[in-house]
Amino acid sequence: MDITIASPSRGRPDSLRRAFDSFRLKESGKHNVEYLVGLDADDPALSEYYRALYGFNVKYIVEPRVSTSLNVNNLIACSKGYVIGTPMDDSVMDTEGWDEIIAQTFSSPLVGIGSALCEIHFITRWLYDLVGYFLHPEIEHYYNVNLILQVATDAGVIVQLPLDGRHLHVDDELAKYHARDRHKYIHQDSARFARTGDERLELTERVRKYKEEYEQRG
Repeated sequence: MDITIASPSRGRPDSLRRAFDSFRLKESGKHNVEYLVGLDADDPALSEYYRALYGFNVKYIVEPRVSTSLNVNNLIACSKGYVIGTPMDDSVMDTEGWDEIIAQTFSSPLVGIGSALCEIHFITRWLYDLVGYFLHPEIEHYYNVNLILQVATDAGVIVQLPLDGRHLHVDDELAKYHARDRHKYIHQDSARFARTGDERLELTERVRKYKEEYEQRG
């Protein structure tokens, strides 16, 4: 199976290297795994990423700075994988053979999203193309995965993944910045999510229709 690991990053090249290494070293070797990183063109640490990831088979997507949501969606759009994982740049994979678990889980053609307790999510190409995004493009930070998870849950195309992982930088300054950023947007996002109620219903119906048509084709 073709699998992509796609992570946006800014200012943490060594952290991203550790994150990608944790995935690479625990691959089963049975599947094609692509690594993508989305970088901001104005990141002062841009050149350091090339140093930190030297010798690592990774594809860089360098563009003018946009929201994390748009960055993640763009990475998925540019990826080659049938299943795309979107860990943060401080995520660490602790499960041996995680790629084989992904391949077995997504061998069912009507699984659209896999969600792990370690907050690493995997989405299929068909569901991304059907919905048009993974992270809602109008919500400006990383913590807006809820809408697509709700749609997948309502449509019955989500599974729980038996993967273990962790985040390295829960106490560092950038993590604290993101926490403040999350608090900053909480009321704004609540209003936006309220306005996405109809969108959720429309997307859920779209996914259900796809599922029904697939099942009818047998």
